[in-house]
Formats: sequence, C-alpha cells, structure tokens
Amino acid sequence: MFEEQNEQYFIHSDVFLSTEDKTNYGKFFKNSIQFFILLNENHGDINVDDDGDPDLCRPERIDLTLVHRNETNVSECGYQLWNGALLLCDYILTNQTRFLNKTILELGAGIGLCSLIASRFVSKIICTGIL
Repeated sequence: MFEEQNEQYFIHSDVFLSTEDKTNYGKFFKNSIQFFILLNENHGDINVDDDGDPDLCRPERIDLTLVHRNETNVSECGYQLWNGALLLCDYILTNQTRFLNKTILELGAGIGLCSLIASRFVSKIICTGIL
C-alpha cells in the first residue's frame, strides 16, 4: 500500500535541469559530461623526449554520454544522476592514489557513473543496483 501511494510522487534530479540537448528517448534524456583526468602525479618533474623537448603532462579527457531520467517515481530514482555522485567522482579524481589497485564495492550505483570513473584507477569494481 505504501509503495502504491509513493508511485504517484515524483522525485526531480537537479543535475541537468537545463540542457542544450533536449533529445528525448521515451522517458529518458541524453546528456554529455566531461572529466579531465591527470594520470601523472609528478607535476614538478620536467621530462624531456628524445629531442630534448619538454614532455608535458596533459590531462586525459573522458567524454561520457549519460542516458538518464530527470524525473522519476520513488522506485526508479536510480535512473537519475545525483549531485552526490558528482561529488564522489570529484573526490575520486582528486585522490586517485588512494584508489590505485584497490577493490571497490559500490552499492546502489544508479547509473554507475562513480564506478565508471573509479575504473580508471582500481584493480576491481563490484557495482550493484536494482533497476
């Protein structure tokens, strides 16, 4: 009975409230997001190539296309991207060395963005969710 009553209430994610791409896939929307990952932590060291030119450490750009919902009922809130997931992704990217060669368990992963970002650094990921 409680679940049936909650089906009428909708939850809104505020991550993509306004978007340029209004591509609609039924109840789903498509949005792009970019992450820049600096893979080399030795920012102070200057490496040179065979010709003696500086070999600069440039961040790797990862482009992800997310298919998600902006509005769902309570039982489908895993189809949304939440601010907490973006915050955790930022933490993972800022503290890459803490995750190197670790095993990560993500419970209630939703669309799985945190696991995708962490997969660049960890040795194993177990990603779960009920959708």
